[in-house]
Amino acid sequence: HFELPTPGIPNDTEGLLEYAQNPVFSHNGGFFSSAISLKLLNPSSDAVTYYTTDGSVPTRTSSEYDYSPIVLDSTTIVRARAFEA
Repeated sequence: HFELPTPGIPNDTEGLLEYAQNPVFSHNGGFFSSAISLKLLNPSSDAVTYYTTDGSVPTRTSSEYDYSPIVLDSTTIVRARAFEA
């Protein structure tokens, strides 16, 4: 897998052999009648999880999940992504 696509020309970056596993959300998506405390679980102890609450794709510059619950009390799109060496 190459992070930067180069259609029609050779890849000039080192490829990735594997992906980090996806974080696991403590709640399924949906609508809730009261606030929830969302937790993110990392399947790998070597991975670092980053998340966003605006629907954008998480990157290494997004908020790093510190294992504290994320309190959601209004409609919010949470996306999370794990990064591992």
